[in-house]
Order: sequence, then structure tokens, then C-alpha cells
Amino acid sequence: MSKFLMAPAALVVMLTLAACGDAPAETPPPPPAAEAPAAVPPAATPPPAEAPAATPPASN
Repeated sequence: MSKFLMAPAALVVMLTLAACGDAPAETPPPPPAAEAPAAVPPAATPPPAEAPAATPPASN
């Protein structure tokens, strides 16, 4: 029975530490998060560049 109680307790402690930012589990997320923002700007840049280029011909 103690093993069943220890498992949930360990999870609670891990989640609590993760929320505080002291848990090692929180270290892996930052790298992927840093990659996501870097991939977003490039993808958002092409559309704006095309919009202005297509606007002048449409006005004429």
C-alpha cells in the first residue's frame, strides 16, 4: 500500500517543483520553446512581404 501512496506523492512533488521551476523536467521545455519562436518569425515574414508587393498592382 505504501508504494501506491508513494507514487502519487512523488508525482505531486515533481509537479510542485516543476511549477516552481526548480525541477529538471522544466529544463527540456525551454530549448523547444526557443526553437518555436525562431520558426514563427520566418514563416510570418514571407506573407507580409507578398502582401505589399501584390497591393501596388491591384491599385493600378
